Amino acid sequence: MNQQQLNDLTKRCYEAAKANGWHEQERTPNEFILLIQSEMFECFEAYRKNKYAKIIIENTTQAKRFFNGECEFDKGFFEMCIKDTFEDELADTAIRIFDCAGAFGLNLKVRFYKGGNASFIEVCTEFVRFSSGIFNNDILAGNLDYLLICIIEIAMQNNIDILRHIDLKLEYNKTRGIRHGNKIL
Repeated sequence: MNQQQLNDLTKRCYEAAKANGWHEQERTPNEFILLIQSEMFECFEAYRKNKYAKIIIENTTQAKRFFNGECEFDKGFFEMCIKDTFEDELADTAIRIFDCAGAFGLNLKVRFYKGGNASFIEVCTEFVRFSSGIFNNDILAGNLDYLLICIIEIAMQNNIDILRHIDLKLEYNKTRGIRHGNKIL
């Protein structure tokens, strides 16, 4: 991901959340961190259940066409093939990070990333441990980058096109209404 992609995704994710009613009331950094962590826990649950979109996408011609953008977005198809999968929840985690950066006017920075060989469990544990230490705007500003690097590392290790999954989830979220059924947070 280059700097322009980070800036564009921050703006897109924030604007999408705003359009869906998520910014009608101001949120604290703690609320954002809990939302980010909750998405990572949902990703962990999909991992535990071995629920991966790539299994469906790789084995179905129609799913490949949908994922590759060769046909129009279809909410039902998304729900059948991608929703609540590991990839989908990983994208949700990234979307929450980008939304948080947008809400607080933070610029995510491109940092050197050479990859790693830590397991998903190790990266997930580090993500939760690290994000639990963020409790105010000053600390938040410097550390969202690191959380995003964790997401990128997980995506790379699992051959996930995280940008495509973010795009698909943003499209899906447009169909869900205000605060996805009037959730309070």
